[in-house]
Amino acid sequence: MEKKVELIVRIILKDETGKILFAKREKSPAKGRWSLPGGKVEFKESALSAARREIEEELSISINPEFLFFIEDFDSIEDKHVIVFCFSAVCKQSDKNNIVIKTDEIQEIDFFSAVEIENRDDIAFNHKDIIKKYRETQ
Repeated sequence: MEKKVELIVRIILKDETGKILFAKREKSPAKGRWSLPGGKVEFKESALSAARREIEEELSISINPEFLFFIEDFDSIEDKHVIVFCFSAVCKQSDKNNIVIKTDEIQEIDFFSAVEIENRDDIAFNHKDIIKKYRETQ
């Protein structure tokens, strides 16, 4: 297998109570596990544009993401070095009411508190680390 570096965006989409949206993955890798929404940055696409596009493609809502930090993941996927650009955005109640899963990559979505995320054993990739770093910066 070819060793690769991938650029990924993940969005910490918080509702008005502070809970964070996670999507249950329908496809591998990490099928059946909960992950932050997001995906790959396309060629000649900015990370910010990718964050907006991924939320629109996956959940059919528009967001105004703010860059938080990046985190590197050397271990989640064999032979891949993943650089994850993390963004945050607010999901207002009106947005929550308009969410429609528009992809076959997601089984379902739910909002979890940071403590609930910490205590789950079905969180995908390094997303617990992302939430931990996010909490440390707030």
